[in-house]
Amino acid sequence: MTAQDHKPKSKAEALSPADRLDYWQEIANYLGREVRTVQRWEREKSLPVRRLSGDRDDIQPRVFAYKSEIDAWVAKQSGQRALPSDASAATTLTPRDSSLLRVAVLRLENSGGSPETEFLSDGVSDSLITRLSQLASLRVISRTSVLRYKGQAIDPGAVGRELEVDAVLTGRMVTRGNALSISLELIDVRDNSVLWAGRYNRSIDDLVTVEDEISQSVAEKLEVKLTGGSHTLLPKRSKQNPEAYRLYLKGRYYWNKRTGDAVKRGLDYFHQVIELDPVYGLAYAGIADSYSMMVFNNMISPRDGLPKARAAATRALELDESLAEARSSEAFVKLFYDWDWAGAEREFHRTFEVDPNYSIARQWYAMELAALGRHEEAVRENERGLEIDPLSLSINSTSSLLLYFVRQYDQGLEQGLATVEMDPNFFASHFVSGLALEQKGHLEKAIVEFRASADLSGRWPLFVGSYGHACAAAGEQQEAQKVIAELRDTSVRKYVSSFAVASVYAGSGDKDLTLDWLEKAYDERAAWMIFLNVHPYFDFLRSDTRFQKLLRKIGLPNVL
Repeated sequence: MTAQDHKPKSKAEALSPADRLDYWQEIANYLGREVRTVQRWEREKSLPVRRLSGDRDDIQPRVFAYKSEIDAWVAKQSGQRALPSDASAATTLTPRDSSLLRVAVLRLENSGGSPETEFLSDGVSDSLITRLSQLASLRVISRTSVLRYKGQAIDPGAVGRELEVDAVLTGRMVTRGNALSISLELIDVRDNSVLWAGRYNRSIDDLVTVEDEISQSVAEKLEVKLTGGSHTLLPKRSKQNPEAYRLYLKGRYYWNKRTGDAVKRGLDYFHQVIELDPVYGLAYAGIADSYSMMVFNNMISPRDGLPKARAAATRALELDESLAEARSSEAFVKLFYDWDWAGAEREFHRTFEVDPNYSIARQWYAMELAALGRHEEAVRENERGLEIDPLSLSINSTSSLLLYFVRQYDQGLEQGLATVEMDPNFFASHFVSGLALEQKGHLEKAIVEFRASADLSGRWPLFVGSYGHACAAAGEQQEAQKVIAELRDTSVRKYVSSFAVASVYAGSGDKDLTLDWLEKAYDERAAWMIFLNVHPYFDFLRSDTRFQKLLRKIGLPNVL
C-alpha cells in the first residue's frame, strides 16, 4: 500500500460519503478534464488521489478522492481556483499572419443543465468575448462564427484551421441550484497543448466577478505568451444586481436569435432589468439594439423604432460611455435615420476605439462607406468584419452586396452563391445572388433566387419587392402587379417600406411611379434609402431632376 492508501479510521474516512469521488472517471468529471490529464496531475503535481487495495482477485486497486481535498489542492495551485497549465510557460504563441493574436471563445457546454439555464452558459461565453475584445493585442472571433460549433465534439485543431485562429478557449458550465462551476481550457491549436486551465466554483450571484477573473486570467496568459512580457489589466466591473444580470443575459440570449418573436421577447427582458435597476446601462443598450434590429428587419417603421433606439442608446452612454453596443446603436440611428453621415462615421470610430472586435459595427460602417461611394474603403472594412466573424452569413452576404454596388456582378454572384452553400436556408444570400444574376441578364435564375429569399424570410417586403422588380424586368407584368397587391395588403397589418414598392415600379421602368414611392420612402426614413446613389435599380433615374433633389435631401453625392 502507498502512503496515500486508505486505512480504517483515518481522517479521510471520517469525511462525508457525499464528498467522495469514486474511480478515475468521476474524479476527471469533477475537475472537468480527461482521465489521462488527471492521472498525470497525480504523478507530477501531487493531486490528492487515494487508493484502496482490493482482494487478490481484483484486477486493479480502487481509486477515489474527496471533493474538499481536490478543492483545496486546486486553490493552492493558483490562489484563484485555477488548475495548473498543461503547457510550458516558456512556450511562445506566435500569431499566424499579423501582430494580432487571434482567439476563438467557444460556447460553454451547459453540462447537466436544463434548457432553461442555457442562457447562462451562452451569456458567460458572450461576456468573455466582449471582455477579451477590449484588448488591442487580440482579435477575438465573434459569437456568430463560433455558434456553429455549439453542441458538437470539438477538435481544437480543426476549429483553429477553419477560423484561422491561434488559440481556442473551451469549457463547460455546471449549475446546481444557486451553485455554479465553470471549467476552462485555453488551447494552442498548433499542437493542441493547454496554455492555461482553470476551474471556478462560485455562487450564481458572483457571475460578474467570476467572468472578470476568467477574462483577466486568459488575457494575462495570452499576452505573456504573445509578448513574453507584462500584461494588460482589464477593468473590473462594478458589482451588479445578480437578478438584473440574469435577466439581461436572458435578453441577450433571445436577441441573438434575431427572429421577430425572439427579439420582442429579448426586449421584454431588457425592460424588466430597467424596472429592477433603473441605472443598468447594458439593458438600455439592449433596448437600443432591439429597436434597431426590428427596424432593419422591417418589423416596425423607422419613425416608430429609431427614436426609441436613440433614446435608449443615449441613456446607456450617460450611464457608461464605454459601452460599444450603445455606441454602435447611436451610429446606426445616425446612419439609417438621421442620414448624418459625418456623425455616424464618428460614432463608428468611437465604437471601434472601445471594442475593435465589434463585427456588426464593421458591417454597418462598410454599408455607410458604400452608400457614399467609398467602395474600396467599404470592402476593406467589411473584410475586417470577416476577420472577426469569418462564418457570419450576414457579413458574407454584405461582401456580395458591396460588389454589386460597384457593378462587379461576376464577383458578387460568386460570393453570393458561396454564402448560399454555407447555409441554403439563409435568405439574404439568395437575395444578393438574385441581385447579381438580374444585372447579368439571367432573369429567370434571378427570379428563382428572389422567390427563395422572400419565402425563407417570411415574405420580408424588401425581398418581395426585388422579386417583383425581376418579374417586371422580365416582362411578367401580371406577376409584378400581384406583388404590388401583396405589399399593399401586407401594409394593412404591418409596416411595409415604400422602397419595396418603388423597386417593383423601377423594374418596369416607370419613372413617375418609382419617384413617387421613393419620395414616400424618404418621408418614412426607409433604411435602404441610404443606397439610393449606388443601387443599379435606379440608374435610369440619374438624370431626372426629382431624383437629383432626393439625393441632395438625403445628403448623398451622385457618384455614378
